[in-house]
Amino acid sequence: MESLLSCPWQGLSQKFPPNVTWCEAHQCSWIMTPANTWSNLAYILAGVFMIWDFKKNPSGSQWLRLFPGITILLGCLSGIYHASLNQFSQALDFFGMLALALYLLLMNLVRLNAWPKSKPLLSLSFAIFIMLAPVLWGIVKGSPIQAIILTLAFGVGVTELQAQAESRKYFVLALGLFVVGSLASLADITRYWCFPQSLLQAHALWHLLSAGGVYGIYQHYRQFSRSLP
Repeated sequence: MESLLSCPWQGLSQKFPPNVTWCEAHQCSWIMTPANTWSNLAYILAGVFMIWDFKKNPSGSQWLRLFPGITILLGCLSGIYHASLNQFSQALDFFGMLALALYLLLMNLVRLNAWPKSKPLLSLSFAIFIMLAPVLWGIVKGSPIQAIILTLAFGVGVTELQAQAESRKYFVLALGLFVVGSLASLADITRYWCFPQSLLQAHALWHLLSAGGVYGIYQHYRQFSRSLP
């Protein structure tokens, strides 16, 4: 009983491990990887800044109003995953990334008049439902489901270039942060940068940089407040 209380995730993590092993050493604790867990607060902070920005500069766009909630959800689900490190919590983490990627893709399709403009929450829910089958299949088979997110991110980039925008400075800034963060995450998973006991983890740096990237993307889409219903 004492072991269950002090190491609640150990059995689940060993029996149903995620398909990625990060460098940070696993702790016998409710939070198995502290640096990779607490760094997700950056997403939550980014979401709070978005809410604060909305209060300063109100927007009537129902699409844009979903941005803070999706960002905060991403931070919470990723934090749960890195605290517990098992296949089930990894699925939650993936759901958060999937929701954000689909959300950005759908907004671009709306800008291109290739997707219905009304009822954004219903549209996003429908898109996530359509994607559930391949995602669940990938999780069961142990496939690299992260490839789905990369494919959607590529789609966001392609549709962004096709859509009109007065400025893309925030988009370019966000892209730069994502690229550097991805390199840090790659250095972690390949063990090029790996200090298991350190609080300075390369994957935690990905969380910090990508949270800044998400906020940059938000600022990019703010210019479409009038065109996005």
